[in-house]
Amino acid sequence: MKKIIFSLVGLGFFATTFAQEAFDKKMQFGIAFGAGINNNKTSNIMTSNGAGFDGTVGLNLNYNMNSTITINTGLEFDFESFSYTPKDTLLYYYSGNDIVKKYEYEEKDPTTILKDYNLFSLTERQYKTTYLTVPIFMMLKTKPFGNMQYFGKFGGRVGFKIGGKINDKGYNFVKDSIQYGYSAELAENTEMVLEDDIRGLKINAGLSGGTMWNFSGTTMLVAELGYYFGVTQIHKGERISGDDKMRSFTLLDLGTDRVLSDRKYTAPSATQGQLMLKLTLFF
Repeated sequence: MKKIIFSLVGLGFFATTFAQEAFDKKMQFGIAFGAGINNNKTSNIMTSNGAGFDGTVGLNLNYNMNSTITINTGLEFDFESFSYTPKDTLLYYYSGNDIVKKYEYEEKDPTTILKDYNLFSLTERQYKTTYLTVPIFMMLKTKPFGNMQYFGKFGGRVGFKIGGKINDKGYNFVKDSIQYGYSAELAENTEMVLEDDIRGLKINAGLSGGTMWNFSGTTMLVAELGYYFGVTQIHKGERISGDDKMRSFTLLDLGTDRVLSDRKYTAPSATQGQLMLKLTLFF
C-alpha cells in the first residue's frame, strides 16, 4: 500500500511540468483518495450484513474540452469488504485454503471424499476484494467564482479484479460427515481463495457532485460525493449460453429443511451500490 501511494505521489509531482493557469489548463493530473460504503442487493441464498467498506487510491486525469465540459478518467486501486449471512443451510468441502469446486466433487470417488476433504457449515462470510478500476466520467462545470468552481459528473467505474480473500465463520462436521452432525465449537476458515466466486469484471454507473478549489498556483483540491449503482453481478453465475451451472460452483445448498437428497450446487447473487467521498489533488 505504501509503495503504491509513494509511486502515485511521484507521478503526480512529475505532472507539474504541465504549467498553465489552473482553470485554463487543457490537462490536469492528480492523486485521488476516497472512502465510502457499499451495499449489496442480494437475491437468492445470502443476506447482506449491512453496509461494507470501500477505499480507493489512484491517479486521475482531467481533459478539459472547454471551460465547462471535462472528461475525467484515470487508474485507481479499489479495496472493498462486505459480509453475508446465509438464508439456507450452506455447506462446502475444503482442503487447506481451497474450497472444493463442483466438478472436483463430482469427479471424486465418493468413498474417498471424506478422507481428502473437510466439510464446513457456513454461518457468515466476509469478502475482501481488490480491483484495478478505470473511472470514465463526463464533468459539467460552472464558471469559476474566484478560486472556486463547482461541478456535477456522470459516467461509470469499470473494475478488474486483481486479488482478494474470503473469511468464513461456521462449524466443521464431525468425521466430515453430515450424518454425524457438526461440532459445537465455532470455527473460522480465513484467507480462503475466492477465484471461483467473485467475477473478474465489475461495472458501476452513477453520478457525483462537488467543488474545485484552486488554492495555490496551478494546484487544485477537488472534493466530491458520488453514488454508483451496480450494472453487473459481482458473483459468478450461470454460463453466458445454456442453463448449466458453472462447474466452478462451490456451495452446497440444503435449503431451509436441510434435506440431504435435495442438495444442489449454487452461488451468491448480488449487485453492489457504492456511496463514496473522494478527494483529488490536481497539479
